[in-house]
Amino acid sequence: MFQEDDGVELLARQRELNSQPNTDHLYSNSGYLLLAVIIRRVSGLSIGEFLEREVFGPLGMKHTFVYEDRFRVVKHRATGYAPDGEGGFRIDHYFNFELGGDGQVYTSVEDLLLWDHNFYDAVVGGPEFLRQMHTRGVLDSGDTLTYAFGLGITEYRGLPSVSHGGAWGGFRAELIRFPEQRFSVVCLCNVGNANASGLARHVADLYLAGQLAPEAAAGRGGVERSVVTVSEDQLRRVTGHYWNSANSSSRRIFVSDGKLMYQRAPGNESELGPQDGDRFVMLNVGADVEVSFEPAGARPERMIVVVDGGMPSVYEAYEPVALSSEDLTVYAGQYDSKELDTSYNLQVSEGRLMLETAFEQQVGLQPAIADVFTVPAFGVTLRFRRDAAGAIEGFGLDAGRVKNLRFDRT
Repeated sequence: MFQEDDGVELLARQRELNSQPNTDHLYSNSGYLLLAVIIRRVSGLSIGEFLEREVFGPLGMKHTFVYEDRFRVVKHRATGYAPDGEGGFRIDHYFNFELGGDGQVYTSVEDLLLWDHNFYDAVVGGPEFLRQMHTRGVLDSGDTLTYAFGLGITEYRGLPSVSHGGAWGGFRAELIRFPEQRFSVVCLCNVGNANASGLARHVADLYLAGQLAPEAAAGRGGVERSVVTVSEDQLRRVTGHYWNSANSSSRRIFVSDGKLMYQRAPGNESELGPQDGDRFVMLNVGADVEVSFEPAGARPERMIVVVDGGMPSVYEAYEPVALSSEDLTVYAGQYDSKELDTSYNLQVSEGRLMLETAFEQQVGLQPAIADVFTVPAFGVTLRFRRDAAGAIEGFGLDAGRVKNLRFDRT
């Protein structure tokens, strides 16, 4: 069972920052966990008790609470599911957490209506507090984020919008608000492959049809969504593998059934719709994502990805390294992390480097660039370190929102 103090202890063992303060932005679940700890230490109440007294109660949200007791019986509780890969489903949510801050809020669509009304009526917090919640962050570089205080401040098809989505276990959620129209959409799903963001925006497309800009001229990032028809040969020109050194992630671009596909991991692909030149838009996702390739008209050396008009992510073209079983053996061994208080065992099996966790779970590693492997199923990257003699001495683990967790070879 994972409790609040366990989370604090885990965070206290971390030895590095993801980046220098105010130079970059990554959403932080652990930051919200620490906020719950601060509230408890200042008020003497758990985050659930505090929210009930200060927010849920005053707003009349009678069916909303923070799940802080895993033995609590909850009437009409939904369970999260995920596809099992064989045409069926499996449960993908385990009720073994007793902490809040970054999640564990149980609610209903009716109660979220009351929550949403507070952004107009300001019963809780008052106008000044709500103004601060909508204040977007600004980095030292001068770049303004689309992220404010727990809210995404953007546009959708020409209309100002405020939104936030969520994903945990087999649950997916989205709440998008159009302040000028006083209109909101809440989408709650209990299956892990649901596109809650896209579904919510489809509802907005229907109800705000007369006010939304035409799709061809819309986009929170200024992205034109109209697509053109190009030959398959033109699509194949930009296919390949691309590497982002800033977050140690890889993307694969390939053609399938005449469509250009953007792959984050096997089974997690999105179609790219061609526009003019070497610009594409990602189709059927809950955001405006523009993908462009440079240099234009040539075999691309890099791919630029912009989400909702935010800062661009740059991916460099690369060819994945090919390693034999003998090449892989230099990475085999046991690696310990004081930061995570865990051990990973790496071994070569049937020509693949396999990672075994302390829970005896095995996953395959995919070679990317020199001394770098990815775990596509988990969105994890291992960057190996060598000593002065060239021997492998450990690796840094990047997992999206956390970078360079240190593992030492033992």
